[in-house]
Amino acid sequence: MVAKLWVLFALFFFFDPWITAVVAFIVVAWLLDRLRLRVLPDLWQLWRRRQRKDKLRRRLEINPHDRSARFEFAELLVDTGRGGQALPLLEANIRAGDDDAEHRLLAGRAAAALGSPSGYGQARAHLEAGLARDRNFRSGALSLELGRCLVASGDLVGARSAIDAALRSRPGSLDARAILVRIVAANGDGPTHADLRRETATLFSEAPLFERRKQWRSAWTVVPRLRVAYLAMVFGSASAVAFAVYVVSLMWRFA
Repeated sequence: MVAKLWVLFALFFFFDPWITAVVAFIVVAWLLDRLRLRVLPDLWQLWRRRQRKDKLRRRLEINPHDRSARFEFAELLVDTGRGGQALPLLEANIRAGDDDAEHRLLAGRAAAALGSPSGYGQARAHLEAGLARDRNFRSGALSLELGRCLVASGDLVGARSAIDAALRSRPGSLDARAILVRIVAANGDGPTHADLRRETATLFSEAPLFERRKQWRSAWTVVPRLRVAYLAMVFGSASAVAFAVYVVSLMWRFA
């Protein structure tokens, strides 16, 4: 085993020092990010998602009325930014009897992804229907999505009410606080805006790692310095390792 590792080490440094340094930079940056927030894309997960989508598409070609396959396929479409393709699948499930909070939440997300006034109207209708069925679904997920939709459509008053409801269900939600910061900033409340930014930074730093992995986008939107600090840590460490590899590679080649 040791002999194999030594051969791999020798082959690695056989290449041009610049190539080895670049490879080391990419590998170290990706590994550090995997251990922390997982901001960089995971190629393995992207491939698995693609394979799952292809499998579900084939299932629906065989049986177009498979509701579970339609829902899962729609969820994958929404997660990849194709809400317009997902919405008809979800509405077909709702008409078939799956009129629950989970379907309404995903349909609201799909409609909001259209980015048009009619899309926001459909999203609001789906989300309000979901709230009528289960107001506390996933600890305020429907209220959170409704607040996001209303902010995008320009209804700041309605958005504030929805986000307040979401924060009552999940006080530590960075996603809800990010939307609240947008509402406060649009209303021109400077002191409150600054307080919310400080609170968000504190909550993010104190949150467990699994929560930070879910909500880093919202935290970075509210407090840009968090983005700078994280990228400096990841790419700074990777650069230091790459430089060390470059130096060792040069020494290896000219020894």
